[in-house]
Amino acid sequence: MGVPVVATSVGVEGLEVIQGEDILVADQPQAFARHVVRVLQEPALREKMRQGGMGVIRKQYDWDPIVARLEEIYHDLVRQKSGEEKPKALSAID
Repeated sequence: MGVPVVATSVGVEGLEVIQGEDILVADQPQAFARHVVRVLQEPALREKMRQGGMGVIRKQYDWDPIVARLEEIYHDLVRQKSGEEKPKALSAID
């Protein structure tokens, strides 16, 4: 499961990915084409990117970490409401 990804900087905006490990990014047509050819010709790079991309998906978008973070937020809100602790800044996305 998983495929290597070549994208533009607009396509990866807001994503926590590492160039050359999780993804290849290029904004110019020639550079984009070179990246696609590299992925097709280099099995080791292709596998590294496939695994890196799947790691990003599991870490950031799998339900387990999302649910854990939401539970943490809800528990913090309940403690704040009950007066157990002072409010702190909450962020659903760290």
